[in-house]
Amino acid sequence: DFVDKLKSLKIPENHKLISFDVAALYPSVPQEEALRLFEEELLQDRELKTKTPITASKLMKLFRTCLKKTYFVFNQTLYLQVDGLAIGKSSSVFLAELFMMKLERSAIESFAHPPEIWFRYVDDTFTSLLEEFIELFLNHLNDQHPRMKFKIKQEQNRELPFLDTVVKVEADGSMSTRVYRKK
Repeated sequence: DFVDKLKSLKIPENHKLISFDVAALYPSVPQEEALRLFEEELLQDRELKTKTPITASKLMKLFRTCLKKTYFVFNQTLYLQVDGLAIGKSSSVFLAELFMMKLERSAIESFAHPPEIWFRYVDDTFTSLLEEFIELFLNHLNDQHPRMKFKIKQEQNRELPFLDTVVKVEADGSMSTRVYRKK
């Protein structure tokens, strides 16, 4: 899907390919904010009653219990996860996605010169920006939430690795891809 979408796009010469990556996404997502977002989604779902007989408030109570009762072992010591989301837990994937959707929407809509292209998979993005706005946008992303910090990777020789591909900007502005393997 990502590769198919890329084939229909052209990158202007003055735009650079950039990847923004959230540092430690799951532990950085604040539980209470993520739970509020989930509750808003449930309350806005006009078809919830057709999907389940469980009310939004009861679903929230169940979900909150699951989230707040996450234990893990580190160095042979048992811990209770008190904030952030547990890595590898299915509820974490869902809540992190909700949180990131809100954060990215806010960041893009509130930036004067948003990216021409924005694809995100979990915590990695593939974007295209005018070179003069790259640092400004990175700072803008990092200002969206005190716990979310983005790292940046810029294209080299008109190529940028993203997930398992390398995207190359051709001379005509079109993009090609090839398989990417980390060293």
